[in-house]
Amino acid sequence: MADIGTDVAAYLAAQGYGIWKNANSSLNTIFLDEFQDLPDNQIVLFTGGGLEPDEVQGSAAAVDYPSLDVQVRNSSKATARTKAEEIRVLLDCITINDATLYNASSAPVYLGRDDTNRHRFVVMFTVVKERV
Repeated sequence: MADIGTDVAAYLAAQGYGIWKNANSSLNTIFLDEFQDLPDNQIVLFTGGGLEPDEVQGSAAAVDYPSLDVQVRNSSKATARTKAEEIRVLLDCITINDATLYNASSAPVYLGRDDTNRHRFVVMFTVVKERV
């Protein structure tokens, strides 16, 4: 199974939401699993176990339901909220590399400020991915 976090990070970069996997890593603004100290404004994708898979006894086929949280951090609260909402709409019910993302939150959730007063919002998705 391809990593949904990596696939979505590449998709967000292709849609102009940031820089992912640039050779000059100081330019990157999209990350997996943890925020970086810099830059101030970034998007981080967190994948999780999600819901229990649906499995067919006696078969390798199954459907996995991992979770994906997209967190947006920005020095401007309004910008962070707007970008999180844009990403929620962009990714809602979209299929990326055989994984379909379903929106699990009705709106971006404000997580507050980090230690250096940058604002954070999260949008949560449930992913549906067939395993063969």
